[in-house]
Amino acid sequence: MPASPIVPAVSPGESSLDPEGPYFLAGSVKTTSAPLPRTADSYRGLHYEDSFPSTPLTSVSASSFSGDTSASVAHSSFTSVYDPSPASTQYNLTSYPNQALLTGDSNLWPRHSHSVEHGNMSTSRIISPSASLSIPNLQSLLHAHSTPYLPISPHERDHSRMGIYSSQHPSHSFPSLLEQPASLNRHAQPFNILRRTSSNTTRVPQDASLQGLATHNWPILGVPAQGVSGVYQPQMNQASFRESLHPRHQPSNSINIYRELPPQSAPRPSPAPPIAPSGVHSGFLGTTIARDAFLVYAHRLYNNYTSTPGLTSVSHLSDPDAGTISPTQPGQLLGLLSSIQAQHPRHLPTLLLLSCVQFSIGDYAKCAEACNKILNIDPNYVEAMSNLGMVMRAKGANRDAEALWLKAIKLRPGYWDAIDNLLHLLCETQRTPTGSTQSPRYTDALALLDYVLSVFLREDGLLLVFISPVHLHRLQNLLHTSGNIRSTIHADVWAGLHDHVRALELMFRPPGSVESGVPLQLSDVILATTVIGLLTNHPPDSALLKKIADTLGVEPSAFTQRMLERGIDWLTLVQQSSSRLLDVLLQEGGGALPVVLLTPESALRIPSALFSAFSHKLPALCTRASFEDMWRPAPDVNDTDANRVTSTVLLTIAKLFQDPGQSKHSYLSSRGKRIPRSISLTIIFYYLALSLQPAASTYNNMGIIFYSIKHSSSALNVHGHRQLITGITLAELYYKKGLSIDNNHPHLLTNYASLLKDQGRTLEAIGMYQKALDAKPDFDIALANLANVIKDSGAISKSIAYYQRALLVAPRFPDVICGYVNALSAICDWRWGRGSIGNEPLVDVKFRFSFRPNKGDRVPSGWMGDMEIISKKQLIAAYSAGTGTVRALGTVESWIQVVRHAMDVEPNINQRRRWEITLNVFYTDFDRAQKAVNEVAFVIHLVESMNQVVQRRLYRDLYLTSAPRIISGPEEPRKRHYERVRLPGSLEAPTIPALLPFHCFTYALDERVHRLVAHRNALRISHLALTAPWLPETVYMPPPPPVQKFNIGYVSSDFNNHPLSHLMLSVFRLHERSRFTVFAYATSASDNSYYRRRIEEDVDFFNDVSSNSTESIVNQIVSDQIHVLVNLGGYTKGARNDIFAARPCPLQISLMGYTGTSAAGWCDYLVGDDRASPREAFGPFRMAKKRRRARVSLGLQGNPAAQEGLPINQVDPESQEGDWSLTERFLHFPHSYFVTDHRQSFREDHCHKRFSPEHIWSEEERLRYSLRKEIFPDIPEDTVIFACFSQLYKICPSAFYHWLRILQRVPGSILWLLRFPSAGEEHLMRTALAWGGTEVASRVRFTDVAPKETHIRRCRVADLALDTFQCNAHTTATDVIWSGTPLLTLPKEPFKMCSRVASSIVFATGFGKSMVVYDEQSYEDRAVALANSISYRLEENDQGRVERRGAGELMELRRNLILHRDQMPLFDTPRWTRNFEKGLEEIWKRWADSCHSPLSNLDDEGGVTITDDDPFFSEGLPS
Repeated sequence: MPASPIVPAVSPGESSLDPEGPYFLAGSVKTTSAPLPRTADSYRGLHYEDSFPSTPLTSVSASSFSGDTSASVAHSSFTSVYDPSPASTQYNLTSYPNQALLTGDSNLWPRHSHSVEHGNMSTSRIISPSASLSIPNLQSLLHAHSTPYLPISPHERDHSRMGIYSSQHPSHSFPSLLEQPASLNRHAQPFNILRRTSSNTTRVPQDASLQGLATHNWPILGVPAQGVSGVYQPQMNQASFRESLHPRHQPSNSINIYRELPPQSAPRPSPAPPIAPSGVHSGFLGTTIARDAFLVYAHRLYNNYTSTPGLTSVSHLSDPDAGTISPTQPGQLLGLLSSIQAQHPRHLPTLLLLSCVQFSIGDYAKCAEACNKILNIDPNYVEAMSNLGMVMRAKGANRDAEALWLKAIKLRPGYWDAIDNLLHLLCETQRTPTGSTQSPRYTDALALLDYVLSVFLREDGLLLVFISPVHLHRLQNLLHTSGNIRSTIHADVWAGLHDHVRALELMFRPPGSVESGVPLQLSDVILATTVIGLLTNHPPDSALLKKIADTLGVEPSAFTQRMLERGIDWLTLVQQSSSRLLDVLLQEGGGALPVVLLTPESALRIPSALFSAFSHKLPALCTRASFEDMWRPAPDVNDTDANRVTSTVLLTIAKLFQDPGQSKHSYLSSRGKRIPRSISLTIIFYYLALSLQPAASTYNNMGIIFYSIKHSSSALNVHGHRQLITGITLAELYYKKGLSIDNNHPHLLTNYASLLKDQGRTLEAIGMYQKALDAKPDFDIALANLANVIKDSGAISKSIAYYQRALLVAPRFPDVICGYVNALSAICDWRWGRGSIGNEPLVDVKFRFSFRPNKGDRVPSGWMGDMEIISKKQLIAAYSAGTGTVRALGTVESWIQVVRHAMDVEPNINQRRRWEITLNVFYTDFDRAQKAVNEVAFVIHLVESMNQVVQRRLYRDLYLTSAPRIISGPEEPRKRHYERVRLPGSLEAPTIPALLPFHCFTYALDERVHRLVAHRNALRISHLALTAPWLPETVYMPPPPPVQKFNIGYVSSDFNNHPLSHLMLSVFRLHERSRFTVFAYATSASDNSYYRRRIEEDVDFFNDVSSNSTESIVNQIVSDQIHVLVNLGGYTKGARNDIFAARPCPLQISLMGYTGTSAAGWCDYLVGDDRASPREAFGPFRMAKKRRRARVSLGLQGNPAAQEGLPINQVDPESQEGDWSLTERFLHFPHSYFVTDHRQSFREDHCHKRFSPEHIWSEEERLRYSLRKEIFPDIPEDTVIFACFSQLYKICPSAFYHWLRILQRVPGSILWLLRFPSAGEEHLMRTALAWGGTEVASRVRFTDVAPKETHIRRCRVADLALDTFQCNAHTTATDVIWSGTPLLTLPKEPFKMCSRVASSIVFATGFGKSMVVYDEQSYEDRAVALANSISYRLEENDQGRVERRGAGELMELRRNLILHRDQMPLFDTPRWTRNFEKGLEEIWKRWADSCHSPLSNLDDEGGVTITDDDPFFSEGLPS
């Protein structure tokens, strides 16, 4: 919670509070929203935590809707709604005398009780916080009087006259004032004169809540703080009372308050001298008829005069069709009023209007004088008090203004504008006379609201007194504001939920709710809206609709969309069966409400159906003559204000349920039951808010939500035909609808651009981002997204400028920082204070390279350090965000029942004890972050694990036993017996950090950070898959035992011209077809390349699923009865990990595509070897060692903070241990896990086996020499060529520094790099010049990237390939070794697989010891030694030609690589395939064996090691 949080104002429609600024700001509201799908940077995009995540939604004056009030959120971020106008503050100028008093001090009943309410809209010339200035009401002017107050007894009151709800007056409909007895003498005894009554007395609430605002808080307060003793009654019938309390009036036009204070040095404008209207003798004004007529005229002049900035518009009751009055100078208006006042010096309405005119021109002294005259005549004239308070406020006398407004409120608790003014004053930061700052007084503001609300409402929100529907939204807004302030005081956004709910129920409950006995609840409205939405988009024969119809007692055949067109009281219908209906809906939604997908048009029609029994209006705005009569809109009600306030409150609650990390209060109460917090519940609140008040930013927020939803539904199109709609479809529709309202809305433009980008429409996306920046040039979200899409399109240098612009606006924006670091690293631009992380050397702001003083120094610095720090903060934040999740979702016993369902037997004593120990910790209070306990992860892993148990049990019952099982019985019992454990629908989607798993490869991050980044992405993918509506009720059917053939399924988006296809091309053909059937699932469209065609031909079944849904792909895999499903993508671009997260196959493994951990429950094995991925790097292996040492079964041993995993065989990726990196079990190859196809695909003629080794080597040297002259014609023949052919993003400053050192130590040598990308050349050349000097820099050479075959052929030109440190060469390493060029590599990190792959590759040649070193200095020394070993001589060959021949250790190593490459395991693809098949068979055997005891440990070794029966070299050469 920020130190000075955004605090609610008093009415919806204005803007939020700037924490350090004035209370009201014109424009839009800042709020936050839940994380949404990924839209920026490769396959995962922007995710931005809001600066004020706990900020309550701000409401502002109901009569001043100057902007959009709904929340606005960019796709993956939380942002404010952009306000194109400058921030401004406003005053409400109250333009009416006193309303009827509901409670007050015994002698303070005001004389005037007929009122007209006014609204205001923002203008450009206003300077003070919101307040209200009072001016007289014209109808009361026509019946003015000078009769003094009559003494009134505080002991009696007439219930009917007070407007108390009563069964005798269900409609609360009264005759108008004109229908009152003609005997009423309007001048001698006007209708608002008060008298004693003889009716029954009723005590009103004591204002004890104001006693807390005692003299020490409000010392200037001139009114007593004790409670009132009674209520006075006006002498009138019901009609006159109603008219006095809430008069009928026309809605006001736009108003403003007063113009800006002129500078102190500037003279005030001099008013014109008092004159009478032209042609009228001043004596004529002495009559009351003339006075009132001219006062009406004065009001009309005032309206037109104050239509310019700085003046006030006042509604009046004159003929609306009368012609407009031309603008009049203020002097003329002052003259007219002065003339009237001279003839009628004690006429209070005249004095009040005069004070308003004087205030509007800035003559505060005259305004105060007029107000004081009124108060001298009538000390309890609250409008004069309020206007005098305005003067005090304008002069800076805040305490005086406060006392006046408080006194007015105590006199009349229903004086809305005085309440607004005082709240504004209390909730703003004030300057004291000494110049210091006084913090907002939220506690006092809340005490004021509690007092006022206690007068009008019971605790359950039911009205104590009748309030006209015309003014009901003002009371509703006070409830909303109370909730917002309460949340701020308690630093808990949920603290105000009760007030927000009461604010909504106030409008959703029809009059007469007190007598009903069972008043409507907000949950009833939510359920009714859900039913209407389901009825809209479900086909009539839907099983769900039949269940709902039965629950509601409706004939299923009649329960169709036609019901939405009838005047059905949905609220009452649902209310009568809400408990049973909730059970049906929760069952359908998996523990939450089902997701309802509606098009914008359908959403806007919700009120027509929901409130069809109330003339399509909010129920509280309706009335009826009797219980048998139909509801009709109450007279004179304009529902615009009520709709806006209600919509704002709905948006506030939607935000509460949408924000992540609110598990502590994760439900909406519903008559003793709970509606769990979920995205589906949030959507319902948004639907209601949008339908009542369509706004561009609400469409924006709904588009964001829909974009994250993978559900689908059907809807009727404009032609009456059903069509499929998805979340993404709806997102686009809502974005377009919002843009039709505001086509320059920066958030809509940005989010729509992100959607276009994800659809591959890059140019359109860039145009949209640019348009968003045109509307808001400093919009950080648009800048970050535009930078990402430009970077992904290859223009990395151009993207950096946008990142830098975004950092100027939001220097701590995680996505900007991570994107910026990635872009700079991609082109090796290490300027701007790169700094360092981990144990790598530093590059300071002066671009100097330096080593850390000691190896233990790991302090982050520079922009690299910023990236690490902010990424760790994001990772840590998830712990507190998930606190309370397990507890909120159920009891310990309910979780144990989940385990019991999976096991299908009651847990024994030991099992139960272990589970109780595990679960009880989540029901205690401790710092989750300190002990690294991720509750959301626990729930997801538990569900995944239990479903695997059910699937193993199903396999056992199908294939491993002959005993009769439930599986052979009826369908329903079978379903229940193998029912899937479903992820709770109310579980929020886990947050993911801005740092991408793939980007971690090149950064010197801790292993735990790398593991956590992968794990958080895995959790998001798991949540997405496990909440999919298409998942069947039962677990997927496992395949039968591979008695005849073993089915292998490969899933990849790279079955095209891609390095993965280059490497694995022959594997698919080399599988033993008598034992294996090969399936391929291509998730990307064909590029018609040779590689795609080859793979399509070589597999048994090729499935192009690039356009298929996840559901379709998963069902296809299940149907194909795949035994082992191979993930060739991991966390790379285009990967479809959601397929694996749905678990269509019992065994799923990761191979080749991603050299790191998935940290996912949906990946069982990671294929590697002892060098690339040592056993100690695997968590399961470490667990197995501990089990063997302890000789006990795995358990959490009392505290999941140090947990090894669940009470089954699963590690915890969140473990605080940092000395392991891989969460899968290992499947280790005997040599290198890295498969190649060079021997099959890139063989040259001169290397054919029919030639002798000498011939092959001689021809190889000749080709090298020829290509060398072709590529580098300007270098001497004996120049040593070092090379690195990796992409430049893999080069770190440390590696490049040592390369420059190598060049310095090997005179004349050159370093050959690729323009990969070309933008990196200038930066590396600049670095070479700065760190190595001019001469060394001149020996760094760049060439363009070549096609694959050309690239492999010219790799032979290099003498020695230099490997990168943090992320080794992978495919490139095999390319250079196949060409005969040795590769010098450093396995820098002990457990980081991507930094050890090249070591695995070179050792699979048999000559690894010559090419592997273990520290940077040895790396440099070895490169120099190998280079210096080269020598050349001229020899005559067999044909008599003189040839150049090389000698030395490096040349001998090259000769061995060339001559023995056909025998190396590295290039022996058939051998690799045979070993892989052995590994697949072994892991399947272990899985099948585990099915005998489904909850047992799968193995005791943590993985499988494949043995190779073939000799290391088939020719028997030494290693």
